Amino acid sequence: MTLSNKCTICLEEIISFTFLPCTHTFHSKCISTWLKEHKSCPMCRDRLDNEDIEFVTSQINNSYRRKLKRKRKEDQDLIESEFNNLMTRLDKEEDREIKNIKKEIRIKRQKIESEYKIKLESNIRDEKKSVSEILNEYDEKKNNLISEKEDKLKEIEEKSYDIVY
Repeated sequence: MTLSNKCTICLEEIISFTFLPCTHTFHSKCISTWLKEHKSCPMCRDRLDNEDIEFVTSQINNSYRRKLKRKRKEDQDLIESEFNNLMTRLDKEEDREIKNIKKEIRIKRQKIESEYKIKLESNIRDEKKSVSEILNEYDEKKNNLISEKEDKLKEIEEKSYDIVY
């Protein structure tokens, strides 16, 4: 690395720079600090008038504003990206929750339907049993009545036979 790639004030590599009218380049922060105490170029010692210093200061301010604007944009992009990622994760979590809730509802509904079916079948069996018992009781009473009538008829026939003969 050559000396021209370094700031002669701090001796570090120059990436972002400010130049003086004499075309020497420095870190913006370094030359800004220098110009508060001196009115000349740190390299060649050329005298700088007030307009030159204002120009350099303006250049530094513009550079700072551009950096700040760029940083703000980067931060905004990062925040937006993180926000979008978070929203995507939340949407996925919400979808999973909805699926889980739907699954729970389906399982509970199946259980309720199964219990209802069992209860209904039990009630039907009980009703059939009850109807069967009533029918049996009816048949028994009917048979008893028929038997009684047959007995009475037989008795009447016997009496009538006795009377006729």
